[in-house]
Amino acid sequence: MHADRLHLLTNAVAPLHQSVSTERAEIVKKKLAEIYGEPSARTNVLYPVRAIRRKNIGELLLWSLLVEDETFAVTLAPLNPKERASYNVRVSVAKALELPVLFDVGADGGLSLEDN
Repeated sequence: MHADRLHLLTNAVAPLHQSVSTERAEIVKKKLAEIYGEPSARTNVLYPVRAIRRKNIGELLLWSLLVEDETFAVTLAPLNPKERASYNVRVSVAKALELPVLFDVGADGGLSLEDN
């Protein structure tokens, strides 16, 4: 390939440089425990998407099997009824296998955008 045909595309998204205070993290863990049951000592990993098929929720379930000490959380359930069936299958698989995955954590009554 010729060098004149190569272009550098910079990352358009700047990384967040804010740290989460221990106090704030504890508040979020407490809220998760209130919503989902027992508190967890695991680190929370947020997947900020609406869980439609093309967002690879199955891959997220696989990661939850492979990575220790982390709970994965999907922000929102799909709104489209056609997407709901595959979402429900993934939720059922996660429950059946007792995977450390939380679903719909950004829904009404769930975590706020700031908490997420």
